Amino acid sequence: MKSYRLFFSVFFMLSAIFLFSCEDEPLDVGLDDGLPNLEMGTISFKVDGVNKEFVGLATHRNHEFEDIGMKGWQITSTSLEGSESLGIQLFPAELEPGDYDLGTDVFEWTYVVSYMKLINTETMEMESYDSISGNVTISDIDLENETMSGSFNATLVDFDTEEITIEITDGRISNIPLVVVDDSDFGL
Repeated sequence: MKSYRLFFSVFFMLSAIFLFSCEDEPLDVGLDDGLPNLEMGTISFKVDGVNKEFVGLATHRNHEFEDIGMKGWQITSTSLEGSESLGIQLFPAELEPGDYDLGTDVFEWTYVVSYMKLINTETMEMESYDSISGNVTISDIDLENETMSGSFNATLVDFDTEEITIEITDGRISNIPLVVVDDSDFGL
């Protein structure tokens, strides 16, 4: 399972780079007053009671691999300064609203919320957490405007030690950009 986590982490970091290259102006929504009135393209949540707001992007992919269809969501988000990131991975999942329980699937890592935090800028050492329980809801998909919205909460443990636990609560996904990819469009 660690190789799958590595793939997810690499995708997560590449998405963060993409998000930073696309947006130069800050999202001024007033985190000092609690969770913000969400603007286009934001993901807000609390980590152990501390408010966070990230820019985000959702991808729904229909992928065929050795006659096995894999449809699912990859939602990535990064803090404006780039020191924290959050990812949501839901496989299998259709391109429609739905509820997903974390940590209850036969394949433990198919529905997962991951949170990463840079702890040393010189060595680029990061803390990485993966969900052991929680819920993700995809509530609205707007294909015309290419956006999606939803909510989430999760209990996560430290990826390396499995000893440190954090709580993500009040997670809100508000009109983040949506990219729908069907591998058949590319002859794959």
